[in-house]
Amino acid sequence: MANSKQGDGGALPPSSAYQNAISQIRSGLNDEHAIDAAGAVNAYRDAIGAVADPSRFFSDLLCNLRHWADRNDKSWSYELFEAMEDYRFETEDKLYSVSDNPHERASRVEIPADPDQLNEGRAKAADVAMQLVLSRCHYVDQRDVAFQDLLCNLRHWGDQNGKIWDHELAQATEAYGIQTQSLGMSAQPEHYLHARGFEIIETGGGCTAWSRVVPHGESAWEILITAGDDSTADFDEKSGITLGLYELEHFGTDDQERSEATSLSSLESAADLPGCINSCLLEIADMPTDKPRQRM
Repeated sequence: MANSKQGDGGALPPSSAYQNAISQIRSGLNDEHAIDAAGAVNAYRDAIGAVADPSRFFSDLLCNLRHWADRNDKSWSYELFEAMEDYRFETEDKLYSVSDNPHERASRVEIPADPDQLNEGRAKAADVAMQLVLSRCHYVDQRDVAFQDLLCNLRHWGDQNGKIWDHELAQATEAYGIQTQSLGMSAQPEHYLHARGFEIIETGGGCTAWSRVVPHGESAWEILITAGDDSTADFDEKSGITLGLYELEHFGTDDQERSEATSLSSLESAADLPGCINSCLLEIADMPTDKPRQRM
């Protein structure tokens, strides 16, 4: 929550009893801040149609909030600095925060490149969370700092949900860089896949693959990506790439198993990954959510 910053004016240090009282008050308020942020996280989760624990979408939400900032003339660096100053004020045993923001508040932000034409949709998904925050603002000055409030409160939420802020923010920054072409992808496909929520798994017999599971209604789908002879997750400039979409039957049970591939794509290079992954996600989104897909 944004706070007014002011100097101490040479005031005497507060007593330890007073400091303890302030710490207890702050602890209770920070619980409330985390609850406010939980509402925004859940609103975002609902907006993108996800059914899993919202904590897995934390860095994704941070990334998409940056896309929202681009489209609402918010300087990400400036707003993030202010939010983290507020967080320090709310969690540390000090009365005032007096650091000057080294970044400039933007009057107009130039929207960066959108190579996969999805950043507008990402910003709209984040806007659902922002609208929830704005709906609680009753005064103009509250609306002015609503974005800072949300970022600050998200960090409180992360504290209570086992999320390491610096790690999540780094993930979000990397994903944003890829999505705006400010971070190259073709030379670092591993970074790109990690930023898109993929992880390396063992598929049996010493083979590995990049996997991302996408819950969808009563079913779940898995995107598998392999390189070379379809047996490794290690990319090589000379090796091709295979991307497959699979339904996970009996998802979340001991009997869970991967179906035969619904679709398979052979890619010539990592540069083709964004388009193919997005096609898979769109295909999953078009599947019915009330029951698993029936195969002939």
